[in-house]
Amino acid sequence: MKGKALAASLLLILCVAAAAQQPAEVIKYELFYTPNAELATLQQVNAKIEEVALENNPLGIEGWMKAKLEHRAGAINEETKTFALTLELEEIAQEFNGQPIGGAQQSRISVELTPLGQIKNPRQVSDTDTPAAALAAGVPVQMLALLCHVVTFPDHPVAVGERWVNDGAVDVGQDAPVTLRIATELLQVTQADEQAEERGQQATLLSDMDLLLADFKAPNPMGYGDPVTVQNGRLTITDLTREFDMQNGVVVDAEGKAGFSGQMVMAGFPLNLRVTMSFSMKPQPAQDNAPVVVGGAGEDEAQAGGG
Repeated sequence: MKGKALAASLLLILCVAAAAQQPAEVIKYELFYTPNAELATLQQVNAKIEEVALENNPLGIEGWMKAKLEHRAGAINEETKTFALTLELEEIAQEFNGQPIGGAQQSRISVELTPLGQIKNPRQVSDTDTPAAALAAGVPVQMLALLCHVVTFPDHPVAVGERWVNDGAVDVGQDAPVTLRIATELLQVTQADEQAEERGQQATLLSDMDLLLADFKAPNPMGYGDPVTVQNGRLTITDLTREFDMQNGVVVDAEGKAGFSGQMVMAGFPLNLRVTMSFSMKPQPAQDNAPVVVGGAGEDEAQAGGG
């Protein structure tokens, strides 16, 4: 009798041990945009130039930028399977090498996106939207805002810790095609702050981006002389952490680092140029962290949000 009881106990222990060794079920998430034309998200964009170097010699140049940003998304077009994403930048303020930078205090960017974040038919109308803005005004505010908000998602469900890579090309300005590679990892999925009831789960994404730029003209960084040609331009974004609201389909928080390198042609001689900066996109001060509901948004408001 004792032998049978001992055998039963051993069998139970073996069953428990076997169950403990079974791998836990892996949860996978489908990530995509779910645009809501009735929401507007208000944010603050900040960037700071850390260093400007010519031929590996720091020039002692610093700069910063800040602007208010309003994000809107239109409804999905059933024919094109895209939606309009519009970023309105206001109160743009910049300083370069201790001097305020003049220019427009407002800017508008509108692109057509697929639910997986592929850019279709970008509509850029200003020279300040081109990579030349990195040299002209210190910080390419329009490009940074766009990179923060446009996430390229995989076409299959992914688990926490999985990484995917997207290659492509897009025209971000006048005669300024960009070839890019974006590597993204899903770091975690969490429930949003209980006080922000309008939000559902949030996905934390970590991305690195590598953008190859076409040659372009830029003002002379020395502050005088004719415009210079910048060749072999390369923009790298590293440690870009973004919080993506899965319910409302919008990036609510982002921060990262950027570096630009290329050859600046002066008097016929190519000189190696390097610019490094940090940037962030946060909810606007004194605003609730949740997206703002645009009351009674009708067709006109949806079109205005989508540009």
